[in-house]
Amino acid sequence: MDKLNYFTAEHTGRYGKIISSWKRIGKTIRYTVSIPANSTATIRFPAEKKVYSGSNQIKDTSTYQLSSGSYEFIIK
Repeated sequence: MDKLNYFTAEHTGRYGKIISSWKRIGKTIRYTVSIPANSTATIRFPAEKKVYSGSNQIKDTSTYQLSSGSYEFIIK
C-alpha cells in the first residue's frame, strides 16, 4: 500500500491566507505553516513525537502558540 508523503492545505481567513503543509522524509516529517499578519495560531503535535524548531527541541507540544509569520518544524 502506498503512503501519503506530503500534503498542503490553504485557507483564506479574515486577515489573509493560512498555509499548512507537511512532507515525509524517511521517518521524519517537515511541517511548515504560514500565519497572516494580525493573527495567532495554536498547534498541537503528537505527544509521543520529538518536535524541533531549528535546533531546539520543543518540550511541551500539547499546545504550541504562534504569532504571525512562517515557521518550520521537524517531527521525529
